Amino acid sequence: MNVIAGVNALRAYDIRQQVNAHNVANVNTDGFKPSRVTLEELQNQNGSRIQEIKKEDNDLRAASTIENEREQKRPSETDLTQEFTQMIENKNAYNANAQAIRVNEQMSGEIINKLA
Repeated sequence: MNVIAGVNALRAYDIRQQVNAHNVANVNTDGFKPSRVTLEELQNQNGSRIQEIKKEDNDLRAASTIENEREQKRPSETDLTQEFTQMIENKNAYNANAQAIRVNEQMSGEIINKLA
């Protein structure tokens, strides 16, 4: 793993964690629809990046003034089980990539010391 791949992954998981935290923070907001982050693998082993951040849209209702008023009184669609599970995944992936960067740096330092 190269350092660029690790840094790209750290950025992606940091943003995904922020989106999950935003969803959790709005669990009691009427009509709130959580957002989802889609990650994609970069070519040439350069890690992951954010492909898309999209609001979940679980129903297809016609937009009208009456519907918009009803929407505001509906409970949040945030699923705390899903959010917390993904937050744990984010944390573990972030820590794994951070550790890979540390090991890479240590190995580079040892090689430089041996060559000096």
